[in-house]
Amino acid sequence: MKKLLWMLMSFTVILDSGSLAISCINNSKKIDLASIGEEDLNLVADSKTRTASERAVVKKIKEMYGIDVYKNLDFTDEYNLNEDFTSGTLEVIALENSNKLMGSVTFKLVFNSNYKFDLKDIIETKSLGNIIGSGQTPSIYDLLLATSNKNSMFKLSSEDIEIDGNPTTTNATLKAKSVSKKYVGSCEVTYNYKSDHISDNDLAKIKDIDKILRPSDNEENAAKNEAQKVIDNYFSNIEINTDYELLDFKEAKSSELDGSIVAKAKSDSEKVIGSVTFIVKYVEKDDRPSLKSLTLSELQIEPKENKQDSAQTLILELLKKKWNIENLQLDKDITFTDYKAPTASDYGRIYAQSLTDSTLIRDAVYFKIKFYDDRKKLSDIAEKDLIITPKKDNTESAVKETALEQINTKLGFNDSETKLEEVKHITFSNFTDAKPDVPGQIMAKAVDGNKFVSGYATFTVNYFDNRIDLSSISVDDAKIRPDNNKEETVKSELINWINNKYKISISESEDIDFSEFEEAKETSKPGSIKITAKNSSTKVKGSIKFTLTYMDPSIKSLKDITNTILEPKDNAKPSIIKAANSAIKAFCSSAVENTDYYLDHYDGASDGVDGKIEAFAKPTSKYLKKSVTFTFKFVK
Repeated sequence: MKKLLWMLMSFTVILDSGSLAISCINNSKKIDLASIGEEDLNLVADSKTRTASERAVVKKIKEMYGIDVYKNLDFTDEYNLNEDFTSGTLEVIALENSNKLMGSVTFKLVFNSNYKFDLKDIIETKSLGNIIGSGQTPSIYDLLLATSNKNSMFKLSSEDIEIDGNPTTTNATLKAKSVSKKYVGSCEVTYNYKSDHISDNDLAKIKDIDKILRPSDNEENAAKNEAQKVIDNYFSNIEINTDYELLDFKEAKSSELDGSIVAKAKSDSEKVIGSVTFIVKYVEKDDRPSLKSLTLSELQIEPKENKQDSAQTLILELLKKKWNIENLQLDKDITFTDYKAPTASDYGRIYAQSLTDSTLIRDAVYFKIKFYDDRKKLSDIAEKDLIITPKKDNTESAVKETALEQINTKLGFNDSETKLEEVKHITFSNFTDAKPDVPGQIMAKAVDGNKFVSGYATFTVNYFDNRIDLSSISVDDAKIRPDNNKEETVKSELINWINNKYKISISESEDIDFSEFEEAKETSKPGSIKITAKNSSTKVKGSIKFTLTYMDPSIKSLKDITNTILEPKDNAKPSIIKAANSAIKAFCSSAVENTDYYLDHYDGASDGVDGKIEAFAKPTSKYLKKSVTFTFKFVK
């Protein structure tokens, strides 16, 4: 019915004192968008994006009128997303030079309820500025408030968003919860965090038993060394001279006259408050080296295996070398207890204690054990190997696949049993898609706790170039005969020709530039025009110069016999071809098959189903232009 109404719209009926005139007007072949009925203006888009809304409109026009329309060729539009994010509008405005549309209309859109926003797309401002909170690092509520303030279009909630991993005072990764109905993906944000509540780190909270120091000797440095060890055990994130200082040392004079030393938080520290006075016990003269005299750096070890035996062996080697006591023996001079294995995210420990009968060493001390990371590091991938080009397309999934393959190749995980896998070993984030003139990027990060790889690496992603190369158009194809010889007609027909040939949708505004136009003046003097792809186009590249055959106004258009129905003698293909040639001869007696036109796209008829065959004018024909599709009935 819509098609019938459209055909009727192509005529204007004029009544004037008994006379009747039917005339074609210039816009008779154009669809007036304003004539689309109210019931056809309500559409469902598969996502909440402008592109999805445009697809829905183009599909609707195709369903109603059987024609294909293109943005920037036939129309432009204005897109609005309503405050509830479940609906919106798209005002479609016909372009003046469109030969298919005129007028304007506003479509009302509702969106597929299954669509979810990707966090990296909606959090456009990722630098959040200053954040002040009550903890040592920002909470999810601190981060969501700051993110929403910087990106006011979306109010993020902890019902949908969580922190991926542990936040620091400068950055964190926000991740959509798996149960979220609104969001997917993740996004890294940066900020400058300060805590307004540090009372948990109060030096006064050190227990009385730990305030008693038994240094290796009676000197100030030995007392400071012991005090620093106690503080380091209580508050692992504070530093001497930055967050606190040790002062007012008083030497112990005898076993009955203790000494003291004070630890005091610095006024500008953001990590610790308060003060504590340590009691320093007198040390009797003993020439044996004291384990307590080891410095903090010496008390941090990194064995080649994350096992107790490796830690014990390394400590024995260190002590023998430091004090030149090669005959130091396990279970004779020293014993080890309270072992805790290190992990990738936390230090381990082991308690070393001299035995009473040892003549070589004295005292006891805890060693801090650093995790021995024998995993391969993503940061070891050479810089030149961090530049990749996806093999399929420019989608995130294709880029991930290429990056993962590069990681496995460059780090030596080529065995099918040890190949790294996404989610299990590697996660990807911070994806930006590559453009023809601007590379993209993606960050690969090792999953915490995996046994094979550590660290992170950022890949530069080159554009996967699957664009049509205009320079590959053949010489014969680069000769066209436009409907007329004017520049605008030539441009429009070339765009349509490229779109139809390669099944793409290019436009002058986004993909190509025209130049060097020379109008064809007569048959012996063809014209020309050059098409050059824009650097930013994702559909075409290169350039081509078309030869423009002069269009003689007297040349007949095959479109004028569109409604001709062939009447072959039988259903054989030769009979169909003969009938088609006869119809063309009747229309233009001078036309010769394969010189002025050719037949193609034959589709035979069957009982109840019409057949068809198409005729195409050759660019060199002096008599015909355009094309026509003939139909024919099944001969019973």
